[in-house]
Formats: sequence, structure tokens, C-alpha cells
Amino acid sequence: MPTWLYDEHGVPRMRLIYDGRIIDIEDNLVGWVSLSEGAVYASDLRHVGWLKNGILRDNDGWVVAFTRDADDPDMPGLPDPMIPPNIPDPVSNLTPPDFPKPSSQPEFLALWSSVPLERFFD
Repeated sequence: MPTWLYDEHGVPRMRLIYDGRIIDIEDNLVGWVSLSEGAVYASDLRHVGWLKNGILRDNDGWVVAFTRDADDPDMPGLPDPMIPPNIPDPVSNLTPPDFPKPSSQPEFLALWSSVPLERFFD
């Protein structure tokens, strides 16, 4: 069962796959999560943010997305998540890449980022 990432309106936009891949609704690879430290990278391995306690944040600490089980003391009010489509996880033989060292974690803020989830990995 995939872990959906919901935008600031509660719309399911992307999925976090068991191997750390982040894919969009059309199964395109848009990013990765280093599962050991929670650092989030675009598909070209630019460090773009952090995933912690079900909250995806940009490098400034602002909230970009959330999972259904998000539980963080520093998060804004979250909308009710919409029911996601029933899409099976794609099978892949991709091995997570060697991630570059991420920047330091920022102070996490209970505010939404000005960059919407659908443009976050661009």
C-alpha cells in the first residue's frame, strides 16, 4: 500500500514508495527520500527538503506536503485528506542512489511553503 503525499488542499499528488522513491500520479520518478535520515532529493539528486513525522518540508522549514499519519508539533492545521485513487505501486529494480550530504535541517515552521507540491521537485 503506498504512502500518499497530500498537498495543502488535501489532494493526493505523489506517492512515497517502500524503496524511497517519490513518484507522481503518473508513476514518473520525481524524487527520493534517504530513508535513514529523512533528507529529500529531486530526481537529479539536488537536496530539496526533509521528511519527518509525515511532514515534507522545504529547505527553509516550510511545509510542502503531508502523509495521512502526519504527527508533528510544528505543523499547520492540515486539511482532511481526500481519498486517493487505487493505484498499485510500480515494480522497480532501481537501487537508491548514493545521496550527497544534505544541508543542515532548518528550524521547522508551522507554515505552508509558497511552492506547491506539484512544482516542488522541479
